[in-house]
Amino acid sequence: QGIMLLRGINAMSFSGFDRLILFWIKDDYGETEQPYEMFFLSCGIIRHKSQDVYEPFPAWYYISTLVNTMGDYVPEKIISEKGAVWVYKYRNKQNPDSVAYFMYCPTYNGSKVDNYELVVGPSSGSATEISILDNSESGTRIEKSISNRIIRVHVTEIPKMILVKEK
Repeated sequence: QGIMLLRGINAMSFSGFDRLILFWIKDDYGETEQPYEMFFLSCGIIRHKSQDVYEPFPAWYYISTLVNTMGDYVPEKIISEKGAVWVYKYRNKQNPDSVAYFMYCPTYNGSKVDNYELVVGPSSGSATEISILDNSESGTRIEKSISNRIIRVHVTEIPKMILVKEK
């Protein structure tokens, strides 16, 4: 669910909408109802555990990582929506030399692409790869080298973000 929410948020960004509201943010039930009696009890991103006690689902952390990483970025260009890897480019509103690439395999059958060659613009050195991590609002960060404007990335169905400083 979290993976599809990230993909959907990305799609909304490139469709021209400038705001998005998650309709069902928490799974909730009344004081007299039991959780197993409710339909759609796993549609939210926060789970109602007991009176005034909530627990985030993994999707909460996935979205938090996206917002914490790319909250100041705006859609710039669809790099590719063909083949095994789809790539989108965002640019930072406050720092226009900072770009983010949002990429994933557009399937749901466990596909992956090893050593995908992401071509970036002229840059100043290295890039940062951010991967989604359960129970983390910032994911994992790995420094990646750039060689001849190419960054090699292991791409899966779980979206990754690649941050680059352009010259």
